Amino acid sequence: MTISTDTTVIQGVRKGLEQVKSLFDSLITDINAEITALNLDSGTYTPTLTNTTNVAASTAYLCQYMRIGSVVTVSGKVDIDTTSTGNTLLEVSLPIASNLANTQNLAGTFANDANDQQGAIYGNTTNDRAILRYQASSTTNTGFFFTFTYQII
Repeated sequence: MTISTDTTVIQGVRKGLEQVKSLFDSLITDINAEITALNLDSGTYTPTLTNTTNVAASTAYLCQYMRIGSVVTVSGKVDIDTTSTGNTLLEVSLPIASNLANTQNLAGTFANDANDQQGAIYGNTTNDRAILRYQASSTTNTGFFFTFTYQII
């Protein structure tokens, strides 16, 4: 195979490559516009925790979230140190603000593998936060892994 040194051929190849680059640039612009239109987003955040009922102390860890359109899914870990056994509520801030109209606009679960405690997660329509609720069986500081999904309203 011989490579042409003809300047006309070389200029034609350059022009062709410039056109291909222009098409790729246009395609990338279109893809980015589609992603923006779909409201796709993901990231990490450390939630603010509010010790609501029967919580002496709590610790938030770095959590992750993913948004598709008007729906956000969050997962992560919190530690809860209860003051006594029984009904326990901890509130978790949201990574993307929402005006929760009903408790069911946010739902999920959480659990701990050390002492088999688990609970429900639902929306706080007054403060627009997630509520983690469970029946504490001890006053030991306990780590919980959670996941919940909510609507952006």
